[in-house]
Amino acid sequence: MRAVRRHSVRFCHSSCRIAVGPHCKSRSGLTLLEMLAVIAIIGILASLLLGAVHKAHARAKDRVWRLEAPGFISLIQDRLSRYYQSQISYPAWTADDLYRRHVFDDRIMGFLRSPKVTFIPFSSTDPDDKWILRVVNIWPEEKSPIGLLKTSVTKPE
Repeated sequence: MRAVRRHSVRFCHSSCRIAVGPHCKSRSGLTLLEMLAVIAIIGILASLLLGAVHKAHARAKDRVWRLEAPGFISLIQDRLSRYYQSQISYPAWTADDLYRRHVFDDRIMGFLRSPKVTFIPFSSTDPDDKWILRVVNIWPEEKSPIGLLKTSVTKPE
């Protein structure tokens, strides 16, 4: 007669229905599906945060630009004054022409690329009260643009 072997079935916890025996493995660790769900939740939370971080970064960059703008205006005035005050007759140079002539540097060109800044080329035949640099909306409460007139860079102070 053959002996029948009986296995007793045990449970890992009294409230759990996962059988633990010689043929059953205990369930410890995460399944692939659970890991993917956790990664998806982390991705959603990160994407929600990135929008706020991007908005704060843009606001900070704008504030830094607003604080640096008056310094750039006076730097441009100084560079143009040194270049034009010794000349009697001159053509209308663009900002790129002045950059190639080493009047403007990379920092000034970066400032002039801002959508709030307009550089208007001027020649010796233009009127003295012509705007050559206009900067709009440095501060939201300012309604009129600030900038430079031709006379501020071509006439000795």
